[in-house]
Amino acid sequence: MGEADVVATYNLLYNASLLVHAGIGHALCLDGIINTNGTELVFVPLNPSLTSSVHLIWKNESHLSNVASTFLDMFDEREKTT
Repeated sequence: MGEADVVATYNLLYNASLLVHAGIGHALCLDGIINTNGTELVFVPLNPSLTSSVHLIWKNESHLSNVASTFLDMFDEREKTT
């Protein structure tokens, strides 16, 4: 297997999706980050599959906004059901 020819890197998958849509290449990403329904983009899993852990980290003493607190509550509830 040959080496990949990396032509760009990204930190927002939406921006990478614009490059893919323009035909510049492919984006390596985690499944489910963006919705590809109704677009020309498709998610193709790697074979053999690769997995990655995602961690949420924040300062315990910091004051969180209402939105951030709600997000963490929703995330915590989802983790309890899986």
